[in-house]
Amino acid sequence: MLVLQQMGIFFAFLLIGVILRRRDLLSEQSCRQLTWMVVNVITPAMLLSPDLSGYYGRPLSELLWVSGVLLLVQLALTVSAYLMTAALLPPQAQRPIYVLMYIYTNIALIGVPVVTVTFGPLAVFYMSLFIIVNNVAFFSHGALVLSHAGRGRIKMGKALMNPCLLAALLLLFIFLLKLTLPPVLSSFLSRLGAAAPPLAMMLIGASLAKIPLTAMLKDTRLIIFTFTKMLVVPVLVLLLFKLFVSERELLGTCMVIFATPTGVMVGMLVTLLRPEHLPLATEGISLTSAVAVITLPLVSLLTGIS
Repeated sequence: MLVLQQMGIFFAFLLIGVILRRRDLLSEQSCRQLTWMVVNVITPAMLLSPDLSGYYGRPLSELLWVSGVLLLVQLALTVSAYLMTAALLPPQAQRPIYVLMYIYTNIALIGVPVVTVTFGPLAVFYMSLFIIVNNVAFFSHGALVLSHAGRGRIKMGKALMNPCLLAALLLLFIFLLKLTLPPVLSSFLSRLGAAAPPLAMMLIGASLAKIPLTAMLKDTRLIIFTFTKMLVVPVLVLLLFKLFVSERELLGTCMVIFATPTGVMVGMLVTLLRPEHLPLATEGISLTSAVAVITLPLVSLLTGIS
């Protein structure tokens, strides 16, 4: 199974990151710098690297259909997040944190690399469309949820202008106008973007190396959250999506979106607007990231999407 093979490779990269961090060959500062580079330079290059010219003949109605499905993905994430958070019965003050941890996934560090190596260039294009939807939702709905009774506000316009979103919009522009990048530029973007999967997974491993995961396993609510977010919700929702979506690349994109761990951007937004709940956000991000290499292949196996 291709997803299992790729996640096995990613797990090896993750272990390298753990070893490097534990031996202090990667410092906390260098991890922050490398993460910034992956999110703001390498991942945007990966988004722009696929050759989509073979798909230029597809009718606009198909693009509208895909966009509709991805909007449903965002809606399904949101609805399931509120339902599962209500079922968890967390303290009232923690409910917004759990809602965001369910909805917003790590599509930049994990999602884009996984779809690139597993489902191909068309899936990268689909993921870029979802990045547009997800960014707008995150910096509007996400900020609104946390700002209520929080300590600050964000400037949505400035927050939206991040490199991944700009690259996604540019890729959509290239596709709609049926443009072809110069070979030299295409090769440059492809080679730069190829660094994203190993670097991203090594950085995730480095972030997990200093996290007391054993202490987290004593938190029953956090364990239930991780189990439902990473396995139960993705499997149930994807089985429903399979009733009306048949294209492999689109299903693969949906699977990766649902099955990836909580995004690091959730922690950044919590830091800004609800800093007193940062420990909970950090634990949720860390635990879902730790189990992703196991749960993502399981989701693929249980749903038959590979």
